[in-house]
Amino acid sequence: MDDVLRIGEPLTYTELMDLALDGLVFRLTDSCWVPVGTRVDAELRARALGRPAARGLVLSHHSAHWVWWGVGTGPTTREYTTRSRRRARRADDPWITYERWVQGGDLARVAGIEVTAPARTLYDLVLLAWEDSGDEEQAAARLRRSAAQVPAAERAEFLDYLDDQYRRPHVRALRRVAAQVFGPDGTGGDRGINRR
Repeated sequence: MDDVLRIGEPLTYTELMDLALDGLVFRLTDSCWVPVGTRVDAELRARALGRPAARGLVLSHHSAHWVWWGVGTGPTTREYTTRSRRRARRADDPWITYERWVQGGDLARVAGIEVTAPARTLYDLVLLAWEDSGDEEQAAARLRRSAAQVPAAERAEFLDYLDDQYRRPHVRALRRVAAQVFGPDGTGGDRGINRR
């Protein structure tokens, strides 16, 4: 049995659900199951989400977060960012596309699938929370659950990454929000924040 089972490849949805009820497989995404006992890691989660349907897109935001640190079932709506800033959205796309850019160290490959690197993924989530709420406390509250899944070393790397960012939208507010959520004790600790 392959370690990634998709609807129609070759089993039907009903057959996959029967296997799940028998305790032989478990659901990893809305259209993907894996055998019980399979080690779930970033590579398996990336393969479960699969390659983007359109060229030039990179898994990002909540989808990338799930690839790197996810628990439970994957996101039902995929989120992507364009590799270069260009118009890529269509109203009938069953995914979300952010028209920004991902290049260099912000880009990673997991199981041959392009994904935003861990620090860039966290940056995108902090920016999204800030843009949606416009309030630092609300943005921080929204991020705490996602932040809890990120190991301490990667939290520190993200704060360093954010300190190195400049000429980005709302960067000062993002640093304050990130310090609250990703600091050593989840409250910002005594870490100094670069105020460029």
